[in-house]
Amino acid sequence: MKRRIGSIFFALALCLTLLPATALAAAPAAETADFTDGDGTAALALLNAAKTGESASTWDADSKTLTLNGIDFTTTASTAVKLPGGTTVVLADGAENRITGGGAAVTETGTYNNQIYIYGIYVGGALTIRGESGGTGTLRVTSGEHNNTGNAWTYSVGLYAADDLTVQGGSTTAIGGKASGTDCAFSHGVELAERGSLFVTGGSLTGIGG
Repeated sequence: MKRRIGSIFFALALCLTLLPATALAAAPAAETADFTDGDGTAALALLNAAKTGESASTWDADSKTLTLNGIDFTTTASTAVKLPGGTTVVLADGAENRITGGGAAVTETGTYNNQIYIYGIYVGGALTIRGESGGTGTLRVTSGEHNNTGNAWTYSVGLYAADDLTVQGGSTTAIGGKASGTDCAFSHGVELAERGSLFVTGGSLTGIGG
């Protein structure tokens, strides 16, 4: 009987120990981390509110360089992160970075003449992703679920660049969310504008449709 009671108290103590971590889990943000807005200070604060380690991520507005030092950023906004063209994203060695966008439920019509999108990461031009010296940093970006009860063409895109995408190091995985509509719906892990080209000179890039 004493052994059984001791086991019960041990289990209760373990549950109480684990409870605060669950209770204190960060709620999703409601905004886009928009680095095209001003000097990017507000966007960086959103990402660092979701940092997973001791080191904060950094943003150099002059060189348009975002260094990710370990984040798990989730937002209910239909675009999670917005970056200006010419941005370089650096994946710090040993850092695991997750970016997850929110979904959208809409009623939009117009078939192919009206193409509607949600994004995990949207870049308004060229994007370069590279690792640090060890190349052990990772990025996993996921777009939300896009449900359209109309017939406009409906997209959910994990990573979009409006120009060239160059991967020089680190490991990047981009996942499109579920997309549905009454005409055509598309889920893309990675999508480039028609003028854009893809260059993978180091590291890895994985694109997965939902």
